[in-house]
Amino acid sequence: MNGSKNKLKNVVEDWKKAYETRDNGLIADLFLDTNSTFHYGTGEDEKIQGQGGMLKQLERDWSQSEEGELEILGFRCEVFREQFAWIACEMVPTITISGQKRTFPPLRSTIVVVMDTGRWKIAHTHASWPFDAQKEGESFPS
Repeated sequence: MNGSKNKLKNVVEDWKKAYETRDNGLIADLFLDTNSTFHYGTGEDEKIQGQGGMLKQLERDWSQSEEGELEILGFRCEVFREQFAWIACEMVPTITISGQKRTFPPLRSTIVVVMDTGRWKIAHTHASWPFDAQKEGESFPS
């Protein structure tokens, strides 16, 4: 993996670390400090505007759980002119909720990053689970 792609892998590793340690400072450092960024979570209501919105969303997640772990399964990325890049990865979340450790199916995530003052910063994220009503080999849910 070349230098830029290694740095993109580090963005994912830092995101994982920030989520697991519930580090708002690291989260704020990873995301562009602008209200023009946008993020989709897994819930229907999770349409998140800006860095502040992401911090509020994570506070909600963390208030409803005691602990979270993310296992990174796969990682792909592409860099464009050293100014813009996309990242795609799958992660297995294991979340402790009301004292019960629950491992969820692999979560698909895409991340768009832009170069900002010499560092990759997150401008957009999207996290989703594959739709279980759509059978393998089928293009649409049953």
